[in-house]
Order: sequence, then structure tokens, then C-alpha cells
Amino acid sequence: MTLYIYGAGGHGKVVFHTFISMGKTITAFLDDKSTHEQRYGLPILTPADIQSSAPYTIHFAIGNNRIRHALQTAWQQRGISAATAIHPRATCYPSTTIGTGSLLTAGSITGPDAVIGAGCILNHNSVVEHDSVIGDFCHIAQCAVISGGVRLGTQCFVGAGAVILPYLTIGNHVTIAAGATVTHDLPDNSTFPLPM
Repeated sequence: MTLYIYGAGGHGKVVFHTFISMGKTITAFLDDKSTHEQRYGLPILTPADIQSSAPYTIHFAIGNNRIRHALQTAWQQRGISAATAIHPRATCYPSTTIGTGSLLTAGSITGPDAVIGAGCILNHNSVVEHDSVIGDFCHIAQCAVISGGVRLGTQCFVGAGAVILPYLTIGNHVTIAAGATVTHDLPDNSTFPLPM
């Protein structure tokens, strides 16, 4: 089936190389502000350019959780499925569950019985340990570690190198700064640590 990558920025480049490593063929990039240029020899189209070309799938290569959620949901409501991208050098235990439209990059690790929601990003060398549940449309940045048994709500951002200690519960729409170590539960809509 025809495959598009929605987002022609830096994150889109990572998604492109992930799909190529999977042996997939990408038809084009999509971008709302397309000037009809090219990236990696592929055209950059606007969403309007493909409206009549169904069936196809799209991977939403947008780093912002809220925007990625809105786009993936809107297109799915039109009957367009979200493509999941899992790099061959990602480590996924057989009992891992991965939601539709998620991205697992090279070096990422998901432990036994981990659950990854829809539209999530597990960036390079991130770790989601055994029995953790990652809510829909979360972004786990490079080298972040989600320890065993953690519950992470929807649309959370875990910064590069951050660590969440085992069996903690993190609410929805939580932002955890790069390098932070989370030692206690965090409520919805919070930032950790608090800005100075």
C-alpha cells in the first residue's frame, strides 16, 4: 500500500530512514507548508495533493504530541490508517504491545509486557522497561529510561536522559525535563522539575 510520511523536518528524516531500514517504499513526504521541493529524492506534497489517491497509509512524523494526536485522529476518522515504524535495531520483547502509528527508533528497547500506546515516539536508545504502560501520543526522548511498572499518561514528554523510577504513576500531559530523575508520582498537566 502507498505510504506517506507527514512531516518533512528532522523527525521526518528519522522516520524515513526507519522505514527504509524496514524495507518499505515511501511515496512522498507531506507538509502543510510544502513548496513542492524534494527530500531524499521524494516529493514534498501538501495533504490536499493526495486527497483523491486512496488507499494509502500515513506515518505522522510530528514531534509535538498534541499536533501529532490531532492529525492522526483526524485522518483516521477519514478512514486512513496510521503506519507504525519499528527500526530493525529496536529491541522489542515478544510480549510487548505497540499501538498503531508509533515509532520505535534504532537502539530503543521495550521490555517484557510493556505496552506502548498509539502514536508514541520512542527515540534513539530510550528504554521502556517491563510491565510499563505508555499512554497514547507520548514522546520518550533520546536515552530516557522508563523503569519497570511505570504508568505514563497520554501526551507526556520525557526529555533526553531523564529517568522515571520503578512503579510510579505519571499523569496526562506531563513534561519531564532532560536529565531529570523522577522519584514520586506526578499529577496531570505538571512539569518536573518545576521551572525556577
